[in-house]
Amino acid sequence: VSFLRSVDSTNSMAGRLAKEFARDDEWPPRTLLLAVEQTDGRGRADRSWESAAGEGVYATLMLTLDDAQHLQSLPLRVAVGLARALDALTGRPCEIKWPNDLLVGGAKIGGILIETVARGDGALAILGFGINHGRVPTLVDRRATSIRDLHASAVALPAAAALLVESLEYSLTEEMPIAEYTRRSAHRLGDAMLCRVGNETVRGEFAGFDARGFLRLRAAGGERVLSAAEVIES
Repeated sequence: VSFLRSVDSTNSMAGRLAKEFARDDEWPPRTLLLAVEQTDGRGRADRSWESAAGEGVYATLMLTLDDAQHLQSLPLRVAVGLARALDALTGRPCEIKWPNDLLVGGAKIGGILIETVARGDGALAILGFGINHGRVPTLVDRRATSIRDLHASAVALPAAAALLVESLEYSLTEEMPIAEYTRRSAHRLGDAMLCRVGNETVRGEFAGFDARGFLRLRAAGGERVLSAAEVIES
């Protein structure tokens, strides 16, 4: 475990460490990076993530996988693990907005950013997450909330971070929790959705998830299965 007073981004630092080890054709050891503050926190599609000092859990877990095929289950496992911890920390059910947002009461409480480095048959997974603990950040496109905003007597930041990491670690070792992932979905069958996949936009209706946690979208040309995309409207 490495504790950082301030860093640009825990995921960015993990990427730099990966490059250093790659020079010797090695993988970095399993490492957890925890920061008090991020000066350039990142979300998906290079969006900024407000990371004020002492106001949230800003973390990245790096781990190597012998089989790169295991990468596809990580978004599902990470989301479920963090959601379970947030249930306990807020006293309210946490939902998952596919693919990487965590919501409580319809407001965003956290986000996930998973990046990977593949080499040969193996891969390095960089599992980043940010959870709002104290002051509620300002979001342009949606409401936000925090652990303390939802639970006046919430546990202190270090204890919250420990519970989130513990729950995440457990979710990485268990059987695929696809049933729980589906139950926690913020999307309901038949909901209209507009997704961006690269330069393409796909409109359709939410049709659930497959066994890997990929989104099933009932579109005009038939069902589409999306492994990664950005939900523009839902």
